[in-house]
Amino acid sequence: MRAPVTGANGFLGAWLTRKIVRFAAHVRCFVRKTSATAELEGLPVELMYGDVVDERSLRWAVEGCEVVTSPESAARRAGGCFFASTPRERETLARR
Repeated sequence: MRAPVTGANGFLGAWLTRKIVRFAAHVRCFVRKTSATAELEGLPVELMYGDVVDERSLRWAVEGCEVVTSPESAARRAGGCFFASTPRERETLARR
């Protein structure tokens, strides 16, 4: 399974990344180019640089992935993470 994590270097994102690494074959960490990534060091992840407000880079990050996570969205909603498992759900996430 391939799963990108947006904001993977933040508090929630790093926690979620460590959890997903246990279950996913390939984790993409989607972070800003200027972000510190010390929380991700030593993890078997792919770093992808971009910004969630840039539709093009977000589409690039989720391309070919079966699951999409958005910890910052979960924090705003005070619920579980938004998991997108279908092309339509991924499209919806890309528009947010």
